[in-house]
Amino acid sequence: MTQIQPNDSPAQTISATKDRILVTTDGSEVGNRAIKHAEQLCNALGAELVILYVQRDPTPPLEEFGRHRVTPADIQRRKAELTAVLGEQYPQARLRLEPRLGESIQKIVVRVREEEQAKMLVMSTHGRGGVRRALLGSVAENIMRQVRVPVLLVKADQPVVQWTKR
Repeated sequence: MTQIQPNDSPAQTISATKDRILVTTDGSEVGNRAIKHAEQLCNALGAELVILYVQRDPTPPLEEFGRHRVTPADIQRRKAELTAVLGEQYPQARLRLEPRLGESIQKIVVRVREEEQAKMLVMSTHGRGGVRRALLGSVAENIMRQVRVPVLLVKADQPVVQWTKR
């Protein structure tokens, strides 16, 4: 069992039970911030980092009015961009790009977590509140209720903690 603690923190410890952490991203700056937190934990624990990006579905022609139409070419371009950027920034990580194919993001994250047998899930949260949260719901909260492993939610303004092995 490996014990780790933040460099700036007194004697609080976290124990790792497995060697894989799954982190989700939507490709945004806020979404990618969670990757840095997960990377630090993986480095301290000697765990494998798996980055999950759920690709949007192509927009059916009848639904394209009033919003940007997403084409299969857009999806391939985004896949290539993410693979290049995340592969360069996190060369030790394994990247999983999952097509949505009409499935909810929550179901995909839960399924991939189980397939990967990850013992921790790290996600960013946009921190919506009030009416907006009531209307849109919280993807992170819904996932947290469904998975059976610890979940670390990272807010946009949280600094990355540098963890060290003890």
